[in-house]
Amino acid sequence: MDKRVNKTYVSENNFYSLKYPESFLVHQEDNVVTIFPENDQSALTISSYYVEKGVDDAHFQEVFESITKGYTVEGEKVELNENIWIQQFSRISDQEKVIWNICLNRNGNVLLIITLNFGEGEDDEIINQYQEIFQSIQNHGAE
Repeated sequence: MDKRVNKTYVSENNFYSLKYPESFLVHQEDNVVTIFPENDQSALTISSYYVEKGVDDAHFQEVFESITKGYTVEGEKVELNENIWIQQFSRISDQEKVIWNICLNRNGNVLLIITLNFGEGEDDEIINQYQEIFQSIQNHGAE
Protein backbone atom coordinates (compact mmCIF):
# COMPACT_ATOMS: atom_id res chain seq x y z
CA MET A 1 0.00 0.00 0.00
CA ASP A 2 1.21 3.49 -0.82
CA LYS A 3 2.73 5.47 2.05
CA ARG A 4 0.20 8.28 1.42
CA VAL A 5 -2.51 6.15 2.97
CA ASN A 6 -1.59 6.63 6.58
CA LYS A 7 -4.72 7.18 8.66
CA THR A 8 -6.99 4.42 9.87
CA TYR A 9 -10.75 4.70 10.20
CA VAL A 10 -12.73 2.17 12.24
CA SER A 11 -16.52 2.39 12.04
CA GLU A 12 -18.31 3.23 15.28
CA ASN A 13 -20.06 -0.13 15.17
CA ASN A 14 -16.71 -1.86 14.48
CA PHE A 15 -18.17 -3.50 11.35
CA TYR A 16 -15.27 -2.36 9.15
CA SER A 17 -12.00 -0.50 8.99
CA LEU A 18 -9.95 1.14 6.26
CA LYS A 19 -6.93 3.30 5.61
CA TYR A 20 -7.08 6.67 3.87
CA PRO A 21 -4.73 9.54 2.92
CA GLU A 22 -4.09 12.15 5.56
CA SER A 23 -5.18 14.87 3.12
CA PHE A 24 -8.69 13.38 2.71
CA LEU A 25 -11.64 14.38 4.88
CA VAL A 26 -14.08 12.06 6.66
CA HIS A 27 -17.72 12.84 7.34
CA GLN A 28 -20.02 10.50 9.27
CA GLU A 29 -23.79 10.67 9.50
CA ASP A 30 -25.56 7.74 11.12
CA ASN A 31 -24.32 4.56 9.39
CA VAL A 32 -22.94 6.43 6.35
CA VAL A 33 -19.30 7.49 6.13
CA THR A 34 -18.05 9.67 3.29
CA ILE A 35 -14.36 10.05 2.51
CA PHE A 36 -13.28 12.69 0.02
CA PRO A 37 -10.37 14.90 -1.03
CA GLU A 38 -10.25 18.58 -0.15
CA ASN A 39 -11.32 19.52 -3.70
CA ASP A 40 -14.72 17.93 -2.92
CA GLN A 41 -15.12 16.77 -6.53
CA SER A 42 -15.57 13.09 -5.75
CA ALA A 43 -16.36 10.81 -2.83
CA LEU A 44 -16.18 7.28 -1.49
CA THR A 45 -19.19 6.40 0.66
CA ILE A 46 -19.69 3.38 2.89
CA SER A 47 -23.00 2.39 4.41
CA SER A 48 -22.99 -0.47 6.89
CA TYR A 49 -25.96 -2.61 7.85
CA TYR A 50 -26.55 -5.40 10.33
CA VAL A 51 -28.88 -8.07 8.92
CA GLU A 52 -30.28 -10.20 11.75
CA LYS A 53 -30.68 -13.38 9.68
CA GLY A 54 -27.46 -12.89 7.72
CA VAL A 55 -27.02 -11.77 4.13
CA ASP A 56 -27.98 -14.76 2.00
CA ASP A 57 -27.48 -14.93 -1.77
CA ALA A 58 -31.04 -13.84 -2.60
CA HIS A 59 -30.85 -10.76 -0.35
CA PHE A 60 -27.38 -9.91 -1.69
CA GLN A 61 -28.69 -10.02 -5.29
CA GLU A 62 -31.82 -8.04 -4.39
CA VAL A 63 -29.81 -5.24 -2.77
CA PHE A 64 -27.43 -5.12 -5.72
CA GLU A 65 -30.28 -4.79 -8.20
CA SER A 66 -32.12 -2.16 -6.16
CA ILE A 67 -29.14 0.19 -5.76
CA THR A 68 -28.03 -0.04 -9.38
CA LYS A 69 -31.34 0.88 -11.06
CA GLY A 70 -31.25 3.97 -13.24
CA TYR A 71 -27.57 3.77 -14.08
CA THR A 72 -25.90 2.89 -17.38
CA VAL A 73 -23.69 -0.19 -17.02
CA GLU A 74 -20.04 0.35 -17.90
CA GLY A 75 -18.51 -3.11 -18.36
CA GLU A 76 -19.10 -6.42 -16.67
CA LYS A 77 -19.90 -6.98 -13.01
CA VAL A 78 -16.84 -8.26 -11.19
CA GLU A 79 -17.35 -10.89 -8.53
CA LEU A 80 -14.08 -10.86 -6.59
CA ASN A 81 -15.57 -13.75 -4.64
CA GLU A 82 -19.06 -14.77 -3.52
CA ASN A 83 -19.02 -11.97 -0.91
CA ILE A 84 -17.71 -8.99 -2.90
CA TRP A 85 -19.34 -7.72 -6.10
CA ILE A 86 -18.28 -4.61 -8.00
CA GLN A 87 -19.96 -2.90 -10.93
CA GLN A 88 -19.15 0.35 -12.71
CA PHE A 89 -21.95 2.59 -13.92
CA SER A 90 -22.28 6.07 -15.33
CA ARG A 91 -24.86 8.81 -15.37
CA ILE A 92 -24.92 12.22 -17.03
CA SER A 93 -25.11 14.91 -14.35
CA ASP A 94 -24.92 18.65 -15.05
CA GLN A 95 -23.61 17.91 -18.55
CA GLU A 96 -20.76 15.83 -17.14
CA LYS A 97 -20.48 12.07 -17.22
CA VAL A 98 -20.24 10.86 -13.65
CA ILE A 99 -18.68 7.45 -13.00
CA TRP A 100 -20.12 5.37 -10.15
CA ASN A 101 -18.38 2.27 -8.83
CA ILE A 102 -20.70 0.29 -6.61
CA CYS A 103 -19.50 -2.54 -4.41
CA LEU A 104 -21.39 -4.87 -2.14
CA ASN A 105 -19.35 -6.57 0.57
CA ARG A 106 -20.87 -9.08 2.99
CA ASN A 107 -19.47 -10.91 5.97
CA GLY A 108 -21.90 -12.89 8.14
CA ASN A 109 -24.56 -10.45 9.30
CA VAL A 110 -22.82 -7.32 8.02
CA LEU A 111 -23.48 -5.79 4.62
CA LEU A 112 -21.36 -2.90 3.33
CA ILE A 113 -22.52 -0.82 0.40
CA ILE A 114 -19.53 1.05 -0.96
CA THR A 115 -19.82 3.65 -3.69
CA LEU A 116 -17.20 5.75 -5.40
CA ASN A 117 -18.27 8.57 -7.67
CA PHE A 118 -16.22 11.00 -9.70
CA GLY A 119 -16.48 13.04 -12.85
CA GLU A 120 -14.57 12.12 -15.99
CA GLY A 121 -12.19 14.99 -15.28
CA GLU A 122 -11.11 13.80 -11.83
CA ASP A 123 -7.36 13.71 -11.31
CA ASP A 124 -5.79 10.26 -11.86
CA GLU A 125 -3.80 10.64 -8.64
CA ILE A 126 -6.99 11.00 -6.60
CA ILE A 127 -8.57 8.02 -8.37
CA ASN A 128 -5.47 5.99 -7.50
CA GLN A 129 -5.81 7.05 -3.86
CA TYR A 130 -9.43 5.88 -3.87
CA GLN A 131 -8.26 2.53 -5.24
CA GLU A 132 -5.87 2.23 -2.30
CA ILE A 133 -8.64 3.07 0.16
CA PHE A 134 -10.93 0.51 -1.43
CA GLN A 135 -8.25 -2.20 -1.26
CA SER A 136 -7.75 -1.49 2.45
CA ILE A 137 -11.41 -1.98 3.46
CA GLN A 138 -11.86 -4.87 5.88
CA ASN A 139 -15.40 -6.07 6.67
CA HIS A 140 -15.13 -7.41 10.23
CA GLY A 141 -18.66 -8.81 10.33
CA ALA A 142 -20.50 -8.64 13.63
CA GLU A 143 -17.99 -9.57 16.28
